[in-house]
Amino acid sequence: MEEAVACYRRVLEVWTREAAPLEWTTTQLNLAFALRRQASSDAAANMEEALACYRNALEIVTRGYDAQLWAKVQFSMGTAYAERVYGDKAANWEEAVACYRRALEVRTREEIPQLWANTTWRMVIALQGAEHWVEALESPRSAGLRVRVEQVGRDGSLSRHPGGAAGTRGCATIQLAYRQRSSTWR
Repeated sequence: MEEAVACYRRVLEVWTREAAPLEWTTTQLNLAFALRRQASSDAAANMEEALACYRNALEIVTRGYDAQLWAKVQFSMGTAYAERVYGDKAANWEEAVACYRRALEVRTREEIPQLWANTTWRMVIALQGAEHWVEALESPRSAGLRVRVEQVGRDGSLSRHPGGAAGTRGCATIQLAYRQRSSTWR
């Protein structure tokens, strides 16, 4: 990945935003991907640079220009914020939630059910990270998803709350399943 990162940086010297905006945007996104996967002693700095690349790409890729690509960038940026080391963790989770919400404006259940389900799942994880417990439960329910909450006690015991009424903070995980058109749970 180090070589890929170096190559993308060299390409950006030639494909500038002004001279080749589409190529520049694609290279920004490829660089962000490579930076996030690069094994490095400074992964946190790589994540910061990847976030900057996503923000750069969004200067060109608007929802009106290419809605699917815009949603993909929003999703990737949300995942980067969720994994971010620097900054306030609560603020990072909030940014992740905001990015996933924007992606879900395009990634609808009707149009792209797989991407919708994946993005919804990531948003619920980010809502949990931001400690928005009620919304983490209600958001999937309002979309017709089945919710099960599992809570791991301090002693390692597992309690399941099929209705999603754990009512506690801490090590709760929310599991989702969504109903396909065939009406079977997956």
